[in-house]
Amino acid sequence: MRKALLASTLAVLASFGSAQAHFRLLKPSTDIVEGSNAKRIELEARFTHPMEGGPNMPFKIVKSGAVVNGRKVPLHWVKHEIPAMPGSSKMVPYYTASVKLRMPGVYQFYLIPDYYFEPAEEKFIRQITKVEVEAYGMEDGCNKPIGLQAEIVPLTRPFGLWEGNVFVGRVYFNGKP
Repeated sequence: MRKALLASTLAVLASFGSAQAHFRLLKPSTDIVEGSNAKRIELEARFTHPMEGGPNMPFKIVKSGAVVNGRKVPLHWVKHEIPAMPGSSKMVPYYTASVKLRMPGVYQFYLIPDYYFEPAEEKFIRQITKVEVEAYGMEDGCNKPIGLQAEIVPLTRPFGLWEGNVFVGRVYFNGKP
């Protein structure tokens, strides 16, 4: 398992020098929700090469949810199909979920997919993905792990980042930094 995590981490690090890396994307429609009434956001999950605009690749969600103020919130995904590449007849899944944010807090959304085989590294890899959304002015809790097998815990404010901003985090594996 450590080799799978290390391989995934190395793939991420290597991607900064090359645009040929693939990522599991968990993209919220916004990362900051303001106001006083419960609002709905949309989540999209894909497995793709985002810097290249494709290809999209198949994947299956094994487990997902959100943690807010220590409470778990389930996610209900809708499966869609898109071409693997523009103009391709091969179809692959992507998923969407609509979530109503009812209380102030940091919503830590996570997605645990099935393993996939990476031929270039001759390893099975699982890319556990987490994204955080701040709701109604409450930023407390973004710097606490939520108990995933592998996760990055922010040491700097993780929402409202712009190109050129610096993000600092600590990697946890099995609950240990």
